[in-house]
Amino acid sequence: MARALSRFLLGWELGGGLGHVGTLVPVARALQREGHEATLALRDLRPLSIIPAGAGTPVLQAPACIHNYDGLADPPLNYTEILMRYGYLDEGMLSGLVAGWRGLLELTRADVLVADHAPSALLAAITLGVPRIAFGTPFVTPPRQSPMPNMRHWIAVAGERLAEGEVRVLNVVNAVLARFGTPPLASLCDLFDVDATLMLTFRELDHYPQRPAADLARIAFCGPIASTGAGTVEPPWPAGPGQRIFAYLKPEYPHLDAILRALAAAGQPTVIYGLGAAAPGFQGSAPQLPAAAKLAFSARPVDLEAAGRECAIGICHAGTTTAALLQAGRPLLLLPTQLEQFMGGLRVADLGAGIVINPEVPAPDIGGALARLLAEPAFAERAAQFAAKYRDLTPDKILSDITTRMAAVAAGTKRAASRRKATT
Repeated sequence: MARALSRFLLGWELGGGLGHVGTLVPVARALQREGHEATLALRDLRPLSIIPAGAGTPVLQAPACIHNYDGLADPPLNYTEILMRYGYLDEGMLSGLVAGWRGLLELTRADVLVADHAPSALLAAITLGVPRIAFGTPFVTPPRQSPMPNMRHWIAVAGERLAEGEVRVLNVVNAVLARFGTPPLASLCDLFDVDATLMLTFRELDHYPQRPAADLARIAFCGPIASTGAGTVEPPWPAGPGQRIFAYLKPEYPHLDAILRALAAAGQPTVIYGLGAAAPGFQGSAPQLPAAAKLAFSARPVDLEAAGRECAIGICHAGTTTAALLQAGRPLLLLPTQLEQFMGGLRVADLGAGIVINPEVPAPDIGGALARLLAEPAFAERAAQFAAKYRDLTPDKILSDITTRMAAVAAGTKRAASRRKATT
């Protein structure tokens, strides 16, 4: 058997949902088709029941922090304060995480690490000298600023809080690096001084619109990977006229009852994914709705390309589905459940292509927002303008661009290693 061109470890450490697996699996398969080895290291293995990796793709359990850290200021205001909640103030915990990721890198003999919200994997790769690719949404690769910027720009923050938090976390990070004989980082953002940064969205949807120009020059905004992989189905639209609505909803959404009742009252042919028994984390069942409601529930992932072509409006929690539906020119009702999603939703609202519901509002007018999207053509017009800009950026082109960039990192590293060997 011929040796693989390069070996990639694709790692996911923090965050949840289907989005991480739904993007890493297609990339792993594409790398394998091109003759590379690709191993997945996943924080949560449950999504594989919906998005199988395939028989030819090795899957490992990723090292992940399993402890809760109390006594931290709430809510977290920047990426540094998020890291505090995952062991970055605990030298023993972080040392263990780095050791675990080092073990996976050595086990797989990885030529390149692809890190999707995997900061401890990035640290491990630094200690081993393994090339690194930052991959995923812009949220997981904050601007290279010290201290890292306030993510809740609507909240006034004392600069001392962010600066002191950076010092505390950086001291722990550098102590861990010293354990592995690695020089310290000058600032925490140097964690993201990687060989390539590949973001699965568009510049307009960057969670950090204030990102410095020097950062932007180092980033490739590749676009979304629309398909969640094997197992997708065509959207089962209810019969009858109306504006088709596609919704990806999670059962834990606190206003689930309100959005389902709003959809039932709207009377439009609607397909809803995410509430079936096959969905990870599913609990209970949907509330009682009128028998005449034109709602269809899919227990299997719906083909996003098909849904985008055929719906008039998209509804989701402002995660990875957002960019795919917006690229299809569909206005969006965004129902974030946490900060990352809200930051992304604000960018869509800035475009005028959708409405985002603030997750901290206790009783939002979801029905009114849906009615506006159905009645006001301006949202559809803005979404169509956005889609026209990226009309030629097909899913196949996006995936090909991503794997080409990844292979270039591996090839460049091998050339550099060969030159070093030739001069010794």
